[in-house]
Amino acid sequence: MAQANDQDLSNERKTKYRLDAERLAVRFINSRDSTQTEIPSALETLFYNGVIHIVNATHPEAEEATNPDYDVHALTPPDPRGFEVSVDTTASWIDAWRESTTQTGNEEVDNLLEQFDLSLFEYRELENSSIARAFLRSEYAINVYAVARLFEEIKDVEASGTEVIGGGSDMTVLFFDDHLRYTLEYGYGDCPSGCNNRHKWNFRVFEDGSVEFIGEQGDPLP
Repeated sequence: MAQANDQDLSNERKTKYRLDAERLAVRFINSRDSTQTEIPSALETLFYNGVIHIVNATHPEAEEATNPDYDVHALTPPDPRGFEVSVDTTASWIDAWRESTTQTGNEEVDNLLEQFDLSLFEYRELENSSIARAFLRSEYAINVYAVARLFEEIKDVEASGTEVIGGGSDMTVLFFDDHLRYTLEYGYGDCPSGCNNRHKWNFRVFEDGSVEFIGEQGDPLP
C-alpha cells in the first residue's frame, strides 16, 4: 500500500494510530494461527498506512469517524507488547522478580524472556494470597495471546494472559483482494455498562491509498 503522509498529525495521534496498527496486527495473526508468536513489521506498517489514509481522506464521513473528540481506536489487546503472569510466590525463582530483576535463574522462564525480549515491567503480590502478578513487556509487538500460553506450560505459573476488556470504541480491518476494509466503531452512552450506544463507519482503502466510504449504521451520534 502507498505510504501515508502523517506529517500533519500530532505526535499523540500518531502514537495512538501506531498502537492501533500493532493491535490490529496481533489480532490478525492470532486469528489466522493462534500459535504464531511473531508479528511481521510489514503487517503493522500496512495497517498503519491504511488508517492514516482514512484520516487524510477528504470525505466528511472520514473526518467525522476520525474526529479526536470521538477517540475511536482499536480496543484489544490492551497492550500488544505485554501480558500478565500469575505465579506461585513459594517458587524460589520468584525472588528475582521480587527484587525487580527480570532474569530468574529458571531456565524455562529465562529462555522465553530472552526469546521474546521480555522485561519485568511490574511485580506485585496480593494480600492474603500465595499468588503474585508480574507484567512482562517486550520492546516490540508480539502475539501476546500465544506467548502467554507458552508461560502457562511452566511449573509455578498459575495463569497467564491479557486483560479482558469489553465495551468502548473499536477499530477492525478485513482483507479483500484489492483493498482493506476498515470499520470504525464509536461507543458512547453508559460505557461502564458496555456502552449502550454505537455508531459505525465503513471504509475501503485501496493499494494506491485512495479511500472509499461505503456506509454507516447504528445510533445517531450525540
